Amino acid sequence: MQSLWSRAGRAHDCSRRVCMTAVHALSRRATTATVRSRKPTFAEIFTACYSSIFASAAMVDAIRKEDRQQQLDRQLDDTRRDLAEIQRLQAVETQRIANGLNIENRRLTPDQMGELWYGIRELCEERPFMKDVKTPFKVKRTGPIHTYEIARPYALRLKQLKRLRSPDFERLERAIMKEEMDPRIKRRHPQNNRQLFSDYRTVVHAIDEILNRTWKYDPKAGMELSFRQARQLARDARNAGQLYNFDFIDPERAKSDRTTLNQRIREILDSSSTLEFGDLVGRICYNMLVAAHPPDMHTYNILIVGFTKLGKHRLAESLVNSFFYRRRLRPTPSTFVAILQHYWMTGNTSQFFRVLECLVGTDEETGAKLGRRHIEDVELGRTSREWRESYGYNLAGEYVYRKVPLDRPLIETIIGGLLHFSLFDQATKFYVSCLQSNVWLSTKFTKQLFAECIYAMDWRSAVRLVKTFTDHYDSLLPTLLGRTNDASAFVLQLRALVQLAGLDSSVQTISSRMLSNLGISSARFSQFMGVLSHYDTTSQL
Repeated sequence: MQSLWSRAGRAHDCSRRVCMTAVHALSRRATTATVRSRKPTFAEIFTACYSSIFASAAMVDAIRKEDRQQQLDRQLDDTRRDLAEIQRLQAVETQRIANGLNIENRRLTPDQMGELWYGIRELCEERPFMKDVKTPFKVKRTGPIHTYEIARPYALRLKQLKRLRSPDFERLERAIMKEEMDPRIKRRHPQNNRQLFSDYRTVVHAIDEILNRTWKYDPKAGMELSFRQARQLARDARNAGQLYNFDFIDPERAKSDRTTLNQRIREILDSSSTLEFGDLVGRICYNMLVAAHPPDMHTYNILIVGFTKLGKHRLAESLVNSFFYRRRLRPTPSTFVAILQHYWMTGNTSQFFRVLECLVGTDEETGAKLGRRHIEDVELGRTSREWRESYGYNLAGEYVYRKVPLDRPLIETIIGGLLHFSLFDQATKFYVSCLQSNVWLSTKFTKQLFAECIYAMDWRSAVRLVKTFTDHYDSLLPTLLGRTNDASAFVLQLRALVQLAGLDSSVQTISSRMLSNLGISSARFSQFMGVLSHYDTTSQL
């Protein structure tokens, strides 16, 4: 067949277009048919197969990587959305808690005050049965020794504790200055000549006490000119008639004069580093004697805080006695904070608890100076509308005494004083009453309370705190740990309290009987520890 096609290709054409086309086509077909293709070698076949296999594998791998990348991108986008939602919810929850608590400005309700008044009264009733206020129930060293080594480092450093143990005088001074300008603060002023003369005599007596105690405290004070002038003016005032004016004659002028007097006294106290002690006292007494109106409760608050801050406790004591036993000034919210801090700094436990009795209306000696009525007048209805509508009063002896409204600075001062007197169990008991009444104290003070109990190794307070947070872990822990950016510090302190109470699982197996003896639910304790672990992990992230 090939020879026929070849011979056809060599045949002559007739020069016609059709014949030429057919002959040329047959010739090309014959020529092509005669060329044989070369067989590929084994190396070429292997290379082709090898390349095609790797190309296919690379294509499959690229497809899988693309799918994996898309899947990871989707997961990352979901994670980012979830994180943004969590951050938004956390911000909303933090704002809600901050608005709900409002530590600095929110006032206590009557129900909250009632529960805290009852807690203070319990403290006062337990006071006579305390054998020694300086001997708290501590963990003995005969127990597991590493409990001491594990728990105590979670307390604040000793320098930090010493700084926190002293009262916050600066905050109290700012509060007193704010109260002085607050028109809602009620004041008592003399209304007739007898009251004005009595007020004048009691002020002169208080100034005499300050000058005499200064003379005994520092005999060199008598050499100062201002001290001698004040003493001479006080001597003349004892023999003279009344020198003060009524406030109702010109209320604005009286308010302005007292503001000027108080400002002048603040400036003198601030200059204590440059003035001699006798000169300082002389200037203060001289300004009070030459004032046009008698010093009010704000002046007493300034002097009590100022003398206590300077360590002149005898002078502060004379003003406290003048307030309780001689004058009829109406106390302001900062008055009892200043008085409690004074007895806190002097270490006078008996007077400290007497002031607590005044707060709840159980003191029959002076009361809180807010008001009292005889029991017959109350029974017969011979009281004012304001008195009848008051929600805090208590019967002590033959009189019904008004209770002192509580606020957070006063509550923190009470607990701080109890801690100063090493009454850790009483301090934590009152703190638990605050938690149960939904009265939250500042995070700084709460951290100090926990640190004091840990540093003192007080077992009773540790058990009380652990039991409280275990029983109410679902409500107390989120609120406590959600109010601060340093939740890990509270978690460490709570773990240290658990270890101090002897409930550390790393030391020994915690049995249900052990928890039952302490009044702690085993299931709730496990949930409490789980919540702590959750917050610990979250804070680390």
